[in-house]
Amino acid sequence: MIPIKAILFDVYGTLLDPTSIQSTASEMMADAPQFVALWRAKQLEYSWLLSLMGRYESFWEITDRALTYTCERFMVMLSEGQREDLLNSWYTVAPYPGVAEGLELLTERGLRLGALSNGNPEMLDKGLRNSGIFDKLEVVLSVEEAGIFKPSPEVYKLGLSWLNTENPAEIGFVSSNSWDAIGAAGFGFRVCWVNRTGFPLDKIGPIPAAEVNNFGEVIDFFA
Repeated sequence: MIPIKAILFDVYGTLLDPTSIQSTASEMMADAPQFVALWRAKQLEYSWLLSLMGRYESFWEITDRALTYTCERFMVMLSEGQREDLLNSWYTVAPYPGVAEGLELLTERGLRLGALSNGNPEMLDKGLRNSGIFDKLEVVLSVEEAGIFKPSPEVYKLGLSWLNTENPAEIGFVSSNSWDAIGAAGFGFRVCWVNRTGFPLDKIGPIPAAEVNNFGEVIDFFA
């Protein structure tokens, strides 16, 4: 088996926990968990729809549009300040337990680490810095460079350019999003799927090399 030289991590749902936004939303509404869940679902849905239509908007713009939809769906009227607070909560998404320590362990093993995310550069820069893990990554790659969203192969190619290789098997990939793990596996990355929900894998593509339940098991897989 070809040795892995580097690992790329998805950000939202893998390194950073979008459900932490509920703490901000709960100050504005009673059904914050359901509100944030739909907001996140629409955020992803819009990225896929735009990609299919051959269009690109930044993830921040998509997040804004998805918030508008979610407010209309829940019949929530936000003040300008509340809306700004909710959007800015994406800059302070909390990291999952064990992420910072795990990244340090992988670096000590001589692996190069990076992030590959749908997020636009400003969202990723602020979010990862505020979470305290920005400096643990060698590179933060945004789909903005490709002009299309994951799981397009054009996005995963950014990883090859970063590592200066033509062989995707030299790169490990970690995501908690089933569709992302499948897309990366189809591209040829050595994928570790962090199945935090316990749901089955989507039946649409290649099976990832490993399925784990938490970030600690990610470290064991790449030992």
